Amino acid sequence: MSEQTSPRAVVDIQDLSITFSTDGGDVRAVRGVSLSVASCEVLAVVGESGSGKTVTARSILGLLPSTATARGAVVLTNKAGTADHDVVTLGGERLRQVRGTDVAMVFQEPSAALNPVYTVGWQIVEGIRARCPDAAEAAMRLHLREILNSLPELARRFPDLFDSESAPAEPIAESA
Repeated sequence: MSEQTSPRAVVDIQDLSITFSTDGGDVRAVRGVSLSVASCEVLAVVGESGSGKTVTARSILGLLPSTATARGAVVLTNKAGTADHDVVTLGGERLRQVRGTDVAMVFQEPSAALNPVYTVGWQIVEGIRARCPDAAEAAMRLHLREILNSLPELARRFPDLFDSESAPAEPIAESA
């Protein structure tokens, strides 16, 4: 009999606890969460409102506010499978390098991720510019065109003008 090995986890959360400091005292939002997700595996996190689902998901990208304290480990494996990064211990610049390169997120309410003051195209180019600061403007615009190929007018629109069908397209494109 051959022994099967389980695929390597791309996200491995171990004993994650997150506390928020508030004027009224500390609030424990997440307590002892552990989970593992392998490449091509889908995981549904289900729970009541306020149970810590979004806070846990945001911890994977290191998107917790400054009032949050995280303990435990949130380990991401890079796309090549050659390195692991514990998001809980990463500093600002290294965390920015990991975001969008090794991990990205489409939020529950995609339209809330957009700034209504700027066009969708501008926001996508800013995301590319943040990930690739040395990229030429022409290359960014070409990448934007590739991303929005199926929705050419989307780049010139403002987020508050979306209909319900096209609203999720931009954050998905931005995370690609």
